[in-house]
Amino acid sequence: PASARSQDYARRAQARGAALAAEQRAAAREIVQRGLRAGASPREIAEDVARVIGLAPRQIEAIENYRRLLQAGSAEALTRELRDRSFDPQVRAAARAGEPLSVAQIRQMTQRYAERQLLYRAAVIAQMEAQSAVGAAADEVYQQAVESGKILATDLERIWETQLDPKVRDSHDFMHGQRQFIGQPFLSGDGNRLRYPGDIDAPISDTANCRC
Repeated sequence: PASARSQDYARRAQARGAALAAEQRAAAREIVQRGLRAGASPREIAEDVARVIGLAPRQIEAIENYRRLLQAGSAEALTRELRDRSFDPQVRAAARAGEPLSVAQIRQMTQRYAERQLLYRAAVIAQMEAQSAVGAAADEVYQQAVESGKILATDLERIWETQLDPKVRDSHDFMHGQRQFIGQPFLSGDGNRLRYPGDIDAPISDTANCRC
């Protein structure tokens, strides 16, 4: 059973990788479509795709929103957490003067913002995969202990704990303090069942950036 579960975990991990790859293709299509609508040249579109490949569609949308704020000369661009703050004086000066940033400035700022989004995405995936592997390993240890007869499934009770801070998502805040025996999943506020934080079978919306 232990070997079968390990193989099953590998298959599920591969499936999640395929889902992430599909998300990348969707993001690339979105970039091409936006470029065509904006009248960009094939070279410019290709450069944009190469620069942000690996991003989720919502991150592509965030980049485009940031670009629009810069084009509009809006000081709201200064509220974007992943922006390169070394450009802030230029943005503030343009906003105060009511003069638009140059095309070159906007492209440079947007490119840097996209690069930071990509680094953030990579960190999220790495953290998610590491947490999933650790959780699966611990779950396997418990399962093997039960199967060996050393303990009963009801001998150990697990408790879901969050970081108890404003960053905790609502669906996990709902889970704080839940108690379950070995083999019994926890129920998130979104209705998903998680055996442990980072459960590979749970939606990414309930596992990415989880600190439980």
